[in-house]
Amino acid sequence: MRHPERVRSDEGWLALAHRQENIATRAQLAEVGVDKRTVRRRVGRGEWKAFGPRVLMLAPGAPSESQRVWIGALHPCGTTALAGRAALAVHGLKGWEDGPVVFLVGADDRSARRAPDGIDYVRTRHDLTSLSVQRAGMTTLRIEPATLTLASALNAGAWGEHASARSAGGLLAAVVQQRLTTAEGLLTWCDKLPRLRHKPLLRGFLDDIAGGSESMAEIDLVTMCRDFSLQQPVRQRARTDSDGRRRYTDGEWDLPDGSTVVLEVDGSFHRDHSSWEADLRRQRRLSAPGRRQLRCTAVELRTEPEEVVKDLVAAGVPRI
Repeated sequence: MRHPERVRSDEGWLALAHRQENIATRAQLAEVGVDKRTVRRRVGRGEWKAFGPRVLMLAPGAPSESQRVWIGALHPCGTTALAGRAALAVHGLKGWEDGPVVFLVGADDRSARRAPDGIDYVRTRHDLTSLSVQRAGMTTLRIEPATLTLASALNAGAWGEHASARSAGGLLAAVVQQRLTTAEGLLTWCDKLPRLRHKPLLRGFLDDIAGGSESMAEIDLVTMCRDFSLQQPVRQRARTDSDGRRRYTDGEWDLPDGSTVVLEVDGSFHRDHSSWEADLRRQRRLSAPGRRQLRCTAVELRTEPEEVVKDLVAAGVPRI
């Protein structure tokens, strides 16, 4: 018969392991009744694995990606907050998961100097408690500060990311498009983060998104019209196609003669046959008398906007 104290100890660390993906600190194990001798014995047998002086994986083998995140969260002594792409994935953002795992840590936390493999620590003087929420037991940046700080890092090429202003704008658009927050909410949080870098750029993107742009292609369309003094289009206008389905167009201009010019932006760099056919079918079924449909790629809109402008002007889109 097992000793009652041993049973309670096992129940404690098993519950802890369940909550934290089989990752725990030595201090947490001590709190649930696992003594140092037991830890040494299990590590010596290969049943558990140590990651630095504080953190243990309560299972053999190599850690999974989700376990690495927990190792990163528990490695520093002070407060940490999951940030970057991993934080946004926790909040539900799709399509931006791949990238470095980043935590914000206090500026004076010396225990975060040596990061575990695959983890980056970024020091900050922001109050992490006020910027964070609990998600699945882990302190995680709120959606707005997580978005803005990653967008700033993308623009600067920080946090192991490639420098790209377009990626920064694309991230902001994606978070709003997926209804995780609003452009207005992000603008409000810009004021709450006094140390946030690249605010003018981020505000410019957010102003365009608040005006109706839900992708970088739409932002590029607005920018093109502004730069070349074209009338701004109506974006994401709802249309019902010949099958009765509700569709949304990228940009439309209503001309004085009662006709309409429609521009559809193809966001794919490489297209497969089925997607190409689906787009052509969609265009056919949105066709109607008095509607002239033009198409361009997102790459063309970004790199050769003057060519797109030339065709729009020829179709009757007025300059202002």
